[in-house]
Formats: sequence, C-alpha cells, structure tokens
Amino acid sequence: MYRKGLVSDFGDEVVPLSEIVKILKANQEDVLVSIGDLNGFYSMVLRKYVKEIHIVIQEELWFQYVKRLSLKFGARNIIPHKEDPCQSANFENYTKFFIKTRGISLKCMNNVSKNLGEKNSIKTGLILGASSPPFFNSNDLSKDVIIDLFNKSGFTEITEIDFRYHYALLAIK
Repeated sequence: MYRKGLVSDFGDEVVPLSEIVKILKANQEDVLVSIGDLNGFYSMVLRKYVKEIHIVIQEELWFQYVKRLSLKFGARNIIPHKEDPCQSANFENYTKFFIKTRGISLKCMNNVSKNLGEKNSIKTGLILGASSPPFFNSNDLSKDVIIDLFNKSGFTEITEIDFRYHYALLAIK
C-alpha cells in the first residue's frame, strides 16, 4: 500500500512523487518547462517547489483541462502553452525541464532533446518513462534510446533511477 500524496492516484503511474522532487532538486528559483505531462498531474505536484512551471501542450482538450485545473487549485505559477512540443525551440527562459515520455515519438524526442541541449539557461532536467509491462508498450521509446539522444544533445551526465515499472533519468549539461 502506498501513502496517499506520495504516489500518483492515476492507474497508469506508480512513481514516488517525493523522489521526483528530490531527484530534480526543484527549488523556488527554478522556472521549469514541462513536456508530455498531458493532464498536468506532475506539474501540479512540482508547482509547489518551483517559482513557475510552463506546461507545453499541443492538444486543445488537455490545454483547456490544465488551465481549468490550475485555476481550480489556485496554481498561479502554472502557465500552460498551447503549442507543439516537438517544434518548440524557445527554451531560453527556463532553468530546468521535466519530460514524461509516454506517447512521444522518436522524431519528437530527437527535436526536443536537441532544443533543450542548445545554448540556453537549462542545465538539468528529469525524464520519466515506463520501463516494463504493464506500463511500457512497444510504442514507447526505450531508456537506452533516450539516453543516447540526450548524450548527443550535449547532456554530459545522465543518472538513472529505477522504480518498479518506471525509470527516471537526471540529465545534466
């Protein structure tokens, strides 16, 4: 049994949220960009620890959902952006990133990792993905592919943290 508040209540995630915050070393000076957090769950948790969190969402339905959710909880430091994260190149104003890999294609992840690796103020980020069934499926990118993409994009240190069905990668420039 997991303690409420430490684990996502969504059936598709079994990740200790306190560990995510600790690994990312989120603090009140950080301006975080979040990619792949479709329903905003992780962003709602991380917002308590950062100055601002910008969620990049392509789908109108989820964009509106996150806007309503942030208003409902008075999360004024959550700023949703309706744009394609695969095409976003402006990561200039952020200090850290968070990526949830589920549903992100190889082409998209390649573009995202290149854009995050370019000269900007981002020095570190956390990548969360599924590592085994029942959560991992053949459409998901493997951990090794993601590590390779981020290494090629200028992230020199990638630390791996294993959870039961998921992994987290801490990427540092």
